[in-house]
Amino acid sequence: MYRFNIIPVRHLTESEMDCISAKLVHQPMGDMLLAWCRYIRETASNPLEIKMIRIQKNDSFLGIGILTIIHKLPLSNLMPSASLGKLVQWGEDRFRIPPFLSIGILGIPLMHRPGLLTFAPVSTDEGALIYTEMARFLRKHRLGMHALCICTDPSFSADQWMKTAGLISQPFSCRAMLDYPYKSFEEYYATLSVSKRKDIRRTKNVLQRYAGQIELSTDFQTLAGEVTKLFSNTADSKGGFHLIEIGKRFFTELSRLEKCFPRLILVRQEHQLVGFFLIFQSADTLYLKSCGLDYDLSLKMRAYFNLYYAAMEYAVKHNLTKIDCGLTTNYFKESKINCQLTPVTYWIDFYHWFFLPVKMIRKIFPTLIS
Repeated sequence: MYRFNIIPVRHLTESEMDCISAKLVHQPMGDMLLAWCRYIRETASNPLEIKMIRIQKNDSFLGIGILTIIHKLPLSNLMPSASLGKLVQWGEDRFRIPPFLSIGILGIPLMHRPGLLTFAPVSTDEGALIYTEMARFLRKHRLGMHALCICTDPSFSADQWMKTAGLISQPFSCRAMLDYPYKSFEEYYATLSVSKRKDIRRTKNVLQRYAGQIELSTDFQTLAGEVTKLFSNTADSKGGFHLIEIGKRFFTELSRLEKCFPRLILVRQEHQLVGFFLIFQSADTLYLKSCGLDYDLSLKMRAYFNLYYAAMEYAVKHNLTKIDCGLTTNYFKESKINCQLTPVTYWIDFYHWFFLPVKMIRKIFPTLIS
């Protein structure tokens, strides 16, 4: 019923990208999706390729899938503990375990959003069927991948096929979305409880007490060094291993992403950068993409919270009615600013024999490996 054709994003012309983007305007990030994918491919710090999967039903061009394949991932780094990492290193030569992996992600890179985007809305059943057929297609062709991670749309119930086919469910953090249909920050402020309003006043007063200032900037090249340092500082504090790595080049060249309207919201104390948010916009939504903080100063200045309030004021000024606050386990986003949380789940299809014991363990003890 469905046919799939894989096209590297780098092979798409500007006119082809514009034509496809125009058909995706109703989808989250749709109008700037391909520009975003090309930018990630060109500025990521580790080797990867991003492919567009053309989805056809009979003779109709139905939509696209977005597949990112990250190469040369050290297997030992993906292990949940240092001892398992050492065991893998020992077994690389002895049992021909590959020292480096290629992992595929069917999803929008760095956004943890589903990688299936149709030009027109489809039913729940059809959406699940497309996911199913695309997963089968990728399992058959593999494209050099050792495993595939599929970020599914919660509105499409493809879970039953995923389970039947032996894929492993991996719950992730929740996505925090804020509906923001207000004409001013004061209008939003008036909808909050007395305790929440007091907290906002207290937070803004703390920033003033420390002579903190909020700025908006597009001077990416000048700020790239400071911003990258704070971003790395925050990423390191969270720990873990990042499949897609971004560094200074990502921040330096943001002006190329003009379709996304990138901006940096900054908190400064005199000439020192204390924290930042990278924001961009698509259709009626403001996206909060990256955050970096100087923890010595940001905690006492409550920079993180003031950055959120500044982003909300930016949304009002630009007639944006939704704010995507990204993934979170953060109590603040749900309880303090009234975000709605939606669970994000990845389904993992292991292609290499080395992963078979992992699949067996998960079947016996589903919560053992998280």
